[in-house]
Amino acid sequence: LQFDDAVAFEFYYSRQDTQLEFRERAIGNKVELFDMAVEDYQAGGVYHFSEDNIQPFVSFGAGVTRWAAKTDLASDEWQFSLGGGGGVKVFVSPRIGFRLEGKLLFPFWSDTSFFCGLPGGCWVGGAANVSTVNGNVLGGLIIAF
Repeated sequence: LQFDDAVAFEFYYSRQDTQLEFRERAIGNKVELFDMAVEDYQAGGVYHFSEDNIQPFVSFGAGVTRWAAKTDLASDEWQFSLGGGGGVKVFVSPRIGFRLEGKLLFPFWSDTSFFCGLPGGCWVGGAANVSTVNGNVLGGLIIAF
């Protein structure tokens, strides 16, 4: 969705099928636990640095990452995630072009705590960290309406 010549809104989805593995650090043994998929859902913006046929851009998004277990032994996990990237769009006509982009996605693991003690008061705390970074290199065809 184009707001003006430089700024656009976009929705991003990616899916990566993989396996969850356990590795012992001291020995180096690897045990494959189960198959899973990593899905990213992001909404965000794109800023174009040019209006010419060759358009470098940066992108930023926020959304969720789903860790989908393909087994009954584990449940799916959802985390808030941020993403950013950059690339170039090359138009061969006003409505047809190609897109090449590199993107990094950062899912956040978070924890919150709540504690009340007598006769004192209550305490609320929270923390968030990034334990994985997903990197993607994307290419595609642009058909503008």
